Amino acid sequence: MMRYCRHCGKPLEPSARFCSGCGQSVFALPISESVPVKPVKRRKKWFVPTIAIVVVACLVLGAVLVWPRVQAARWTEWLRGSMDEEVMADRPASGQPAFLVTPAEGITVSGEANALDKKRRFTAKQMTDQELFSYSEKNAADESVHLAGFTLDAGMKAGERFDQPVTLTLALDQLGIPESICQSGKLVLTHVRADGVTEEIPSQVSDGVMTARISSNSLFIIKGVTSGVVAIRGILVRRKFFGFTFKHDTIFRSFNLGSTYKVYWPAAMPPADPTEVDRIAQRLDAVYASYGIDMTKGFEQGINALSVKKSGGWDAANYKKSLIETISKDPEYKACMDILEDQEWVRKHFLPAKVAVIIDCLELAEEYLFEANRGFRRPTHVIDVLVAGDGGIDWPEQHGRDSFGAAVNEVGLNPYLHLNANKLIIDALGTSGQQLAVISEDNMLLTAVHELFHIVQSNMVTIDYKDRRWFSEATAVMLEREAYEYFKATEWIRTGEQEISFTPRDRYGMCYLSSYASPSHWVSGERSFDDYDMHYGYAAAYFLEYLRDNAYRGQSNRFLPDLMMRYGYASDTTGYSSLVSVLGGAPANVSKAYRDFMAQPRPEIIPLMVRRTVKGTGDYASLFSSRSVPLSRETPFRDIETRYLPLSLTPHLLNITLPAERNARLLVQLGSDAMQQSDWFQLTASCDADGTNRKTADRQGYSVLGEISQSGPVVLFEACSNVTLPSGGLNALGGGYTVLLLVQPEKPVVSFKDERIIIDVPGKSALAKAGHVHQVQYTVVEPDGTAHQFRVPVDKTKLAIDEMEVNFNTTEPGATFKFFYTELVRQDKGKESFVSGPDGIAAEYSVNMPTGIFAGPAHWQTLKYKDDKAVYSADLIDPCYVYVTALDDDQLRISIGRSEADAASRAQVCVYDDEYGLYSFYDWVDDRYACYEFMFSHNEAGENMVEGTVIFYAEKEHVNSIFTPLESFKIYATELRR
Repeated sequence: MMRYCRHCGKPLEPSARFCSGCGQSVFALPISESVPVKPVKRRKKWFVPTIAIVVVACLVLGAVLVWPRVQAARWTEWLRGSMDEEVMADRPASGQPAFLVTPAEGITVSGEANALDKKRRFTAKQMTDQELFSYSEKNAADESVHLAGFTLDAGMKAGERFDQPVTLTLALDQLGIPESICQSGKLVLTHVRADGVTEEIPSQVSDGVMTARISSNSLFIIKGVTSGVVAIRGILVRRKFFGFTFKHDTIFRSFNLGSTYKVYWPAAMPPADPTEVDRIAQRLDAVYASYGIDMTKGFEQGINALSVKKSGGWDAANYKKSLIETISKDPEYKACMDILEDQEWVRKHFLPAKVAVIIDCLELAEEYLFEANRGFRRPTHVIDVLVAGDGGIDWPEQHGRDSFGAAVNEVGLNPYLHLNANKLIIDALGTSGQQLAVISEDNMLLTAVHELFHIVQSNMVTIDYKDRRWFSEATAVMLEREAYEYFKATEWIRTGEQEISFTPRDRYGMCYLSSYASPSHWVSGERSFDDYDMHYGYAAAYFLEYLRDNAYRGQSNRFLPDLMMRYGYASDTTGYSSLVSVLGGAPANVSKAYRDFMAQPRPEIIPLMVRRTVKGTGDYASLFSSRSVPLSRETPFRDIETRYLPLSLTPHLLNITLPAERNARLLVQLGSDAMQQSDWFQLTASCDADGTNRKTADRQGYSVLGEISQSGPVVLFEACSNVTLPSGGLNALGGGYTVLLLVQPEKPVVSFKDERIIIDVPGKSALAKAGHVHQVQYTVVEPDGTAHQFRVPVDKTKLAIDEMEVNFNTTEPGATFKFFYTELVRQDKGKESFVSGPDGIAAEYSVNMPTGIFAGPAHWQTLKYKDDKAVYSADLIDPCYVYVTALDDDQLRISIGRSEADAASRAQVCVYDDEYGLYSFYDWVDDRYACYEFMFSHNEAGENMVEGTVIFYAEKEHVNSIFTPLESFKIYATELRR
C-alpha cells in the first residue's frame, strides 16, 4: 500500500522517514523523560528463562571484570546533570490530547498529548484459536509457541508511525493466556509489519498484564518462549551482512537479555559445563517426550503435529492450548525452570565463556545509555545480537578484521549487532596474558556502547542515508569517549587510554577540509572515497566535544542526548539544523563556535593537513594535491583564489625557493570583499614542520605571516566560519588575497666621492618591478652600532650622504661600517605606513690601514698656456700634506695639497693593486685625467711613511707619453703625531 506525506501529500518510499517533496518528518520520535540517575550496576534478575536454554544470566566476569568499587560522585552528577539548565528542543506538536481507548476486550491503547498526528479511531480484532493455529503452522519457530494474536488498526498506511510511541496494555487472561503459562516462562510480543517483516517489541509482564510501547498498527502476536536445549535453524537466514548469508542448517543457541536484546551464538561454541547442560536437556527432553512431542523440528512444529494427530485435525487449536497449559504445570518442567532461573547455574554451566563476557558488556552498555543514566530513548524493537568470529562463524573482513563489533541497518529489517568473539582473550596465562584479557574485555565494553548507540541512531532514520553517516559516527565517537571516562572512573574499565582501542579519529583530522555538517558542499573529491563520510565523522567528534564544553548552555552531560533528541525531530538528516537548534537556534552561534574552535592550536587537525599538503602522503592525500603555489625571488608574488565553503578549513601550500644563505619575509594582504573583511574568514600561516604555530593575517593591509630562513614549505590555512554559501552558490565561490615573498636583498653598491658616500641598489627586484615595493630604506651602521636610516622612492634609489653625517670622516683604525638596504611595502593603500622586508646583506668597510695626516717635501710642477705659449713652473713645497682615510682593507681616500682645504680638491679613493703593491686611482676629475699612485712603508725610526705621485693629464692618451703633465706632485712624507 502506498504511503503519502501527511504534510504535502506526495507519495513516499516505503522506508522513507522524510518527505522528498517538503522535507518534513514523516513521523517524530518521543522525548526522553527525566528519571533519577542510577549508577551502572548489575540487575538482580535481568532475564526470564526461555523454554530453550536460550537463556543467560549476567553475572560477574570472574577475576577479570570486577565489581565497580568506585561509583564516583562526580560521575553520578555528570550523568544526572541539571534539567533546569537544559536547552530543550522545539517538539513537534499536533495538538492532539492524551488518550486512552479499549478497542477490544483485554486490549488498551493510551498515549500522551501529541502522540498522534491527528484524531484516530482504534479498532482491534483478536485471532480465533484456529486462526492462530493456522498462522503458527506457517510461521513456526524453534524456540517459541504462539499463544495469542490480534490486529490493531488506527487507520495508518503501510510504513506510517505514530508521532510518539503509544502504550499497549494487554490483559493476558482476557486474551486466553492462563496465569500458569505467564508464570512458567518468558512471554514476548512480536509485531508483524505490513511488509511482512517480524520484529520483537520490548515488553514487560506483571500480574498477568503485558505492557509495551508501539510505533505503528498491524498484526501483533504474543509468544511463549520455551526452555530447553534446542537447535535453532533458519532463524538468521535473512540476516545478511556484506553478502554473507547463513544456511538453513546453521545451528545457533539464543537467549533473551531482558527486553532489550536477543543474543545468538553458534552452537559449536561449547557451554561452560557441557555435561551439566546435557543433563538438564535430557530432563526437559524427557518432559516433552512424555507428552509425545517430536522436538526434531523445533518445539512449535512438534506440538502442532501432535495436536493435529491427537485431535484428528478437527480441534487441534484447543488441544494445543490445553497441552501447553498442562506442560506449564508439570512439576518436572517447573523444576527445570527453577534451575534455569538460577543465575549462578547459568554462569557456571550454560554460557560459553566469551558469550558471558559479551553479555556483561551488553548489559552495562544498556544501563549506561538509556533512561536511568544518559537518557537516550530505548529502541522500539528487541535488538538481535549475533556473536561471530568463533564457533565456525567467521568474522567478515568487510566489518574490519580488527573490529570488535558492528551495527547493521539493512533496508527492510530492524538494526542489529554483530560482536566479534575472536577478539576476546579468555583464560590467558601469566601477568601479561591477564592484562591482554582485561584490555580485550574493556574494548568489548566500549564497542558495545558505541554500536548500541548506532542502533539508537537508526531508530531515528529508517534508512542509512549517505548524508547522515558522518553525524552517526561523530556522535558515536563522542559518546565512546564519554563512556570510557565514566567506566574508567567506576573501575568497570581498567585499561589506560594508550592501550584501549578507541575509534581511530586521530588519523582523520585532515577531513576538516570539508564543509562541516554539509555533505552537499563537499566539492574537493570527497565522494570518490567510499568511507570518507565515516572517517570524516570520526574526526568531526572533536568539534562536537568543543561545542559541548564551550558553547552549550546546559550541563555538558546533557549535550549529546539533547542533540540526538533534536535530530529525531529535524527534517534535515545531515545534522546541521540539529547543531543550530542545540546551540539556541541561531546559526551565528555555530559560526562563532567554529571560529573559536579553529582559532586554537588544533594539534589533532593541523599537523595531518600539513603532512598531506606538503608531503602528499597519507589517507585522502589526493584531496590536497592541487593546492600548491610556488614562490621564489623570480616569482615572488601570487594572487590566491580562495573558497568560501561553510565551516571549512582549506590549506594552501607555498613552495618557497630561496637563494643559498638567504632569508625572506612572507607578507599577505586579504581581499577587500565583504567575506574576507568579516569575522567569517580567517587566514593563518605556519612555517613549522608540524604546523602547530600559526600566525594570523590582519584584516586590513599587509601583515607579516612568517620569517623564512631557508627554502621549504609554508602552509596557509583559510578558516571559513560562514554557515551558508555566498550568493551565487558553489559556482560563484571565491575571492582572493595577495601573497608577497620579500627575499633578502643583495649588497648595495657603495662608492665614495668628494667626502660623500653614494649608495644604490645593484638592480631592481621582481617585486619592485611589479610595483609592490614602494620605498627603499638604506641603513648605515657605525662601528659602535649606531644606525642611520635613509628612505628613498623605489624609482630613485641612488642616495648620496655626507661622510660627516654618519661620522665616517672620523673613523678610528680597525673599525667597520655596514651598509645594507631594505625593501618597503606600503601597508595599506593611501597610507604612509610601511611593512619592511628582511634587511639586506651588508656591505662592510673596515678601517684597518693607518689613518692620519702625513707631512713632508713635495716636488710640484705645473704646465699652463699663456698667449698660446706653454709656461712651465716648478717648486718645492715644504711642507706638503697628505690626508689619508682608510675605507677598508683595499680602499683609501687620499688627498694632497698645501693645506687641508687645498687637498680637498684633489681627494680620491685609491684602490689597492695586488700586482704592483700600491694604491692607485685612474679616472677623469674635473676635465683632467688623474693618475694616483701611493705606497706606504716605515722609516728606520718605525714611523709610518707615504710615498706617492699625483699627476693630471689633458688627455688619457697622454699618460706615459711624451706629453707633459698639466700638474704633478711627488711627495715623500712622514705621519704627524698628535
